Amino acid sequence: WKDATEPKFSWNINSGYSDMDIELARKIKNAGEDYDLQLNNQLKCYITDNDTGNEQKAIYSGWISNYKPHIAENEEYINVSILPYTTELKDNYFITSTSTTIQLNNYDPGNIITNALDNKKSTVGGKIGSQSNLATTIDKANLTLTYTFKASNYKDVVEKCRELSPAGYHWYIDADDNLQFHPRSASVIHSFTIGKDINLVDITKSTEDLRNIAIVIGGIPDGQTKSIYKVYGSDSGWYEESKKKYGKKTVILYDERIKTAETAGYYAKSYLDYYNQPLISAKITIADNNGKETGYDIESIKPGQTANIIDPTIEQQITKWDTAVWDQSP
Repeated sequence: WKDATEPKFSWNINSGYSDMDIELARKIKNAGEDYDLQLNNQLKCYITDNDTGNEQKAIYSGWISNYKPHIAENEEYINVSILPYTTELKDNYFITSTSTTIQLNNYDPGNIITNALDNKKSTVGGKIGSQSNLATTIDKANLTLTYTFKASNYKDVVEKCRELSPAGYHWYIDADDNLQFHPRSASVIHSFTIGKDINLVDITKSTEDLRNIAIVIGGIPDGQTKSIYKVYGSDSGWYEESKKKYGKKTVILYDERIKTAETAGYYAKSYLDYYNQPLISAKITIADNNGKETGYDIESIKPGQTANIIDPTIEQQITKWDTAVWDQSP
C-alpha cells in the first residue's frame, strides 16, 4: 500500500503482535474492495533500511478484520483495522472429533505445544502451526509432565506449557507466523548504552508481587479420592533468603487439571523461581541508527531476548559470581 499511513504496533512476550490501525488515502468509490481491501486478507509489513541493505525484512503480519470509510467536509480516507494471527490461537480449541478433553501423560512442554499445533494444522488450518518443521521453532524444557486439557483453546495450551516450564521460558508469534517457544538466553544479546542508544530510561523496582511460598491445589489423581494439595517453600530449603529478607509471602495456585505431584512441583517451582525476588522493570526508548553513528538496529530486537543497560558514567564490572547491584551493574 503506497497510500498508507505509517504503521504503529507493539510486539509482546508471551503473545505476539498488537492490533494495528492504518489509514488509506482513498476515496470511497476507489476503496479497493474485492481487490487489495478485502476482509480476512493477509497484511505483511516490511522494512528496508541501512541495516537490511538491499533486502527487506518482515516486521508485522496480520489480517484485515474491518474497514471504515471516513467522509468529512474536506477529507476522505479508509480506516483499516488489522488483527494479528495470535487470534487463531484464541478462536480455536485443542479437542478431538469425539471429546473436548485431551490427557497427555509424560510429555515435555515443547512436545505438548508441537502436538497441539499439529492438531490445529490438521483440523482447522490457518497460518500458525502450518510451518513444515515445528521443531525448529520450539525448544524442549527437559521435563516430564502429565496434564489434562479440558475445552482449552490453543493459547491456553501454550500458556500452560510456559507456566509449567522453568522460569524464563517464553513464547511469541513472529512476522513469519511461526510460534517461537524458547528458554531465556544465558548470554546477553543486546547492550544498550545510555546517551548513545537510549534517550529515555524509566526503571521500577518492586516487592508488590513477591511470593516465596506456594500452595498448589490440583485435581483428583486417577484411582484416588482426594485432590492434590502440596505446599512448597514453607519448610527450610526453598527460598530461605527471600523469606528472611522480605518475610513469608504465600500464593495459592489452583488448577484441577494437575493430577500428579511431579507436575504440581514444576508449577510451583517455575512460579517461585520468578517471583521470590523483587521485580525490576525498565522501560527504555531506543533511537534508530539509520544514517547515524548513534542509535541501534531496533528491528533486530525480539521479545524474550536478554539485554543489559550500560551507564558510561559508572565503572562496569561484570561477573557471573556476583548479583546485580542497584545503580551499579549493567
